[in-house]
Amino acid sequence: VPGALPVGQNSPQVPPLGLYAEQVQGSAFTCPRPTNTRSWLYRIAPSVCQGGYAPAATNTSAPSRLCAAFPVIDPSPMRWRPLPLPAGAIDFVQGLTSYCGAGGPQLKEGVAIHLYAFNAPMVDHAFCNADGDLLIVPQLGGLCVTTEFGRMRVDVNEICVIPRNVRFAVSPTSCSAA
Repeated sequence: VPGALPVGQNSPQVPPLGLYAEQVQGSAFTCPRPTNTRSWLYRIAPSVCQGGYAPAATNTSAPSRLCAAFPVIDPSPMRWRPLPLPAGAIDFVQGLTSYCGAGGPQLKEGVAIHLYAFNAPMVDHAFCNADGDLLIVPQLGGLCVTTEFGRMRVDVNEICVIPRNVRFAVSPTSCSAA
């Protein structure tokens, strides 16, 4: 469509023709900038607003039949409600709940998704994730994260990445953090 691509930039505050700018990432979150592969798409509506998916006609020779453990995979975006806040004193590690994962730490590839809800600081102990980097995204209340490299405050709408094998402790900066 003529005029749909912005001139001089990829993500303008107001894309042309009322379109939505979305970035599709083709590389790891932590890869070096020169090897980062990404593309910009300009859509009529955000991808999260697209309708549900319908399964294609069955084809017994299709590659999807190679993995019998997961015969049906739903490509729809996944969302989870926040965990309930704990009643008693629960620290960050005790408050972790695993939701899903793929790949494995042995090959150093894959991903795991955990949610957390806690209300007490980690006292006299630290946590070390030997499986991979850990991305922490506060949803309710800020965090005080103490690592071997120092201390940082992470507020709602911010992220924190703890590298693999770095020891750390997390404390809520308010009454509750999740």
